[in-house]
Formats: sequence, C-alpha cells, structure tokens
Amino acid sequence: MDGRATGAANPDIRLFGETGEAEGAGELRHGWPIILVAFLSITVGISSTFLFSTGLFLKPVADAFGWGRGTVSVAPFVASMLTALCAPVVGRYVDRMGVLPVLLPSLIGLAVGLLLLGALTANFISYVALMALVALLGAGTAAPVITKMIIAGFKRHRGLALGLSLAGSGLGGGLLPLILTPIITTHGWRAGYMALAAVELAGLAVIGVLVWFWRRTILPPARPTGIRPAAQEAAAGHDGPSLLRDRTFLLLAGAFFLSAWGILTTVVHFVPMLTDAGVDPTRAAGMAGTIGAALIIGRIVVGYLLDRLPAVRLAQCLFAMVAAGMLALVAGGAEVALVAAVAAGIGIGSENDIMSFLVGRYYATSRFGSVNGALFAVFLVGGSIGPAVSGYMFDATGAYTLALLVSAGALISAALLLFALPKLPSPADAR
Repeated sequence: MDGRATGAANPDIRLFGETGEAEGAGELRHGWPIILVAFLSITVGISSTFLFSTGLFLKPVADAFGWGRGTVSVAPFVASMLTALCAPVVGRYVDRMGVLPVLLPSLIGLAVGLLLLGALTANFISYVALMALVALLGAGTAAPVITKMIIAGFKRHRGLALGLSLAGSGLGGGLLPLILTPIITTHGWRAGYMALAAVELAGLAVIGVLVWFWRRTILPPARPTGIRPAAQEAAAGHDGPSLLRDRTFLLLAGAFFLSAWGILTTVVHFVPMLTDAGVDPTRAAGMAGTIGAALIIGRIVVGYLLDRLPAVRLAQCLFAMVAAGMLALVAGGAEVALVAAVAAGIGIGSENDIMSFLVGRYYATSRFGSVNGALFAVFLVGGSIGPAVSGYMFDATGAYTLALLVSAGALISAALLLFALPKLPSPADAR
C-alpha cells in the first residue's frame, strides 16, 4: 500500500460520534475546542515564535558581534535545517503516539532552549550550537504535529478549521515584533530571547489547562491514528522509499520548496530591508506586524476558500500574488512596503493551510503525520536556504534587489509546477 487515501474510515478515531467525524455544521459547533487548542499551540509553536522572529534579532546580533548579514544568517539556517530533518521523524511519532505526548514536552524544551540561547551565547560557535538546540527541543511544536488533530477531526469544514487554527502563527507573528522590539532596543537581544521563553511557558500553562478542561473533546483526535499497531508499523517502514518514488509528493515538494524560498526570504529580511532604507526601527517593526495581521486574515479566508474552490488553482493564484508584491517592492522600495507586507503575510499564511489540506486529501489520515512532516521538512529547507542565500546576496551587492528578483522567480516557478499534479481526490475518497 502506498498510503494514499482509500476511503476507509479509521476505526481508532472517535471524535463526535460513532463514525469518528462530525457531520455538516456540527463539525464547527462541536469541534471549536479542538480549533482553539490548535490555534494557541500554533501561536506559541516554533515557527510562530522562534523562526518567525529571526528577522528581529538579525541586525542586533550582527551588530553586537560584528558579523555580516550572511554570517549571522547561518545560525537560523542551521536551526531550520535541523527542524526540517526532525519533521518526518516527529510526524511518524505523532502517527504512532498521538499529538499531545509530542507537543507538550516539546513546548517545555523550546522554552528551555530559548533561555539558554539568551544566557549562554558567547561567540559564533556557541550561537549556532544553541540555535540548533532550540530547533531540536522545539521540533515537536511545528505545524504538522498540531494540524494532525484538525485532519483527524474535520472533513466537510477541514479547510476552514485549518485556517482558523493556523491563524495562530499570525497572532504570534503580529504581536511578537511589537512586544520584542522595545525589549531588544532597551535591554538587548539576550533579553528578547528570554522574553520569548516566558511566552512559551505562559502558552504551555494555558494549553495544559484547556486540554484538561476539554479532555473528552481534545484527546480523541489527538490519539494515534493507525488502524492496527502492527499494520501501522509495517506501513511506517515504507514511508521514505514510497515518498521518494511518489510523483505527487515530489511535485508538491518542489512547489513548496520554491514557494518557501520566495516567501520566507521576504519575512526574514523585511525589517532589515526597511531599516536599511532609512525607516525607523519601531515603524519597521510595526510594518512587520502587518505581515502577522495579513497572515491571520489570509489563513482564515484561504481556509474558507479551500472548502469551496479548487485547492491547486487557489495556491497558484496566491503564489503569483506574492511574487507581484516582491516585484512591487523592487520597483517602489519602502513606499510600497505595506503592500509587500500584506502580500507576504497572506502568502506565508496560506502555504501551510494549502500544504496540510492537500496532504489530507491525497493521503490517508493514518499517514498524515509522516507525509506532512516530510513535506514540511522540504518547506523548511527552502525557507532556510532562501534567506541565507539572500543574506549573502545582500553582502555581495549591498542591496536586496537581486534577492527579491530571485524570490519572485521561485514563486512563479512553484505556481507553474503545480499544473503537473494529478486530479485532487474528492473528500469522500480522502479519509
């Protein structure tokens, strides 16, 4: 078996009824606690806090140690690559063990790693090593872990449920620049990382209380989803080779690698782009917060549209829109930064929605964690290489023009690549 959707119901899922899924409008009415817990988990997850805030620390850390932008970008690159390497393994554990045994300990680890990063960094080697430690400890808080609950619990309104839950990254991305910039400016970048650790611990406390209070609703879709442990173990042994021979997976991987390169380059370097153009750091942080606001709106709207429009065509339109925003930034500079911020926010907001939605439709729920984890790994690799290469492009040229042009080209290529995907299975066949 290749793990594709077969239409067979999963007997281990018992969410709202005997079928394992709520029907019609009841999905949202009964399942909102799952969406809320997923939303909060995404808000304090590694992507929303650690990876998304990289741009805020880029210039202060570089100035503190006298490093170039390309040099300081190496540490986030290593961290993202390690998160990528962990994603398929973590996804497989989620399929076997369930969501919460992976998520909750990893939130603790993420907070500890951030504290150590702020306290112990002394030189470039220690900076890279501690960034890597944060990535390893926090790998279980990534989106593929959390969205497994949504895929297991929702069918008819799966797109909207994904959009609502993944909008948590917009809340984190929108508020963190406003919270951290004054702290970094006043107390330094070390205090900024310690403040991030405090956010993680506060989020863990709230999530823990909600899970306990709504345990009868939250725990079932968070359980393992293999039909039988032995069968699941056998299937897991074929995950890697089957994906490497799977044309659909390879096309998705190529498209999301390129789109991550393009979009995350803008997100990571957005604040330095503006401050280099003479924009005040506080105002630049406010514009960066616009990315988070656009991410929230984009995810909800895109999630709603995923339940009603062809998902692949929607993705192509969004990639083209973000590419247009980057080209506008090249032509207009800081004057059109707000337009570029909105485009980037919608783009980064929609990518994980679309990626999780497509995996949930092309593959069976029992393999969602491992397949989406592998695809998320590719996404992170693209999102790591793009900003790192762009940092070196800036060092070589003294401007971000070339980096933005390359990123726009990557997004256009991603949109074209999606034309080769096979027809999307119907929801009835994607269980």
